[in-house]
Amino acid sequence: MNRIVERFSFRGVEYQLRLTFCNKPKCKSCPHGPYWYGLISLGGARQTLRYVGRTLRGPVAEEYARTAKESDWRAP
Repeated sequence: MNRIVERFSFRGVEYQLRLTFCNKPKCKSCPHGPYWYGLISLGGARQTLRYVGRTLRGPVAEEYARTAKESDWRAP
C-alpha cells in the first residue's frame, strides 16, 4: 500500500511523492520513504508507474522548486 503525499505535473508526466508500506508484521519503521514516482499515460486508461528516486533531478527538480515557491504565496 502507498500513500501519496504530494504531486505535480511536468511535460506530460505526473510526479508523485509517496510513502510506502511494506506490510511486514514486525516492521517498526513503516511507512518507508518518501520516494518519487512518475505516472506516465500510455493512451486510453493505460498508465505505468516508474520509480524516480528519493530526490528529483535536473529540469524536473527545477520546475518542482519553482512551483513550490509559487504555492508558498499567502495573502496578507
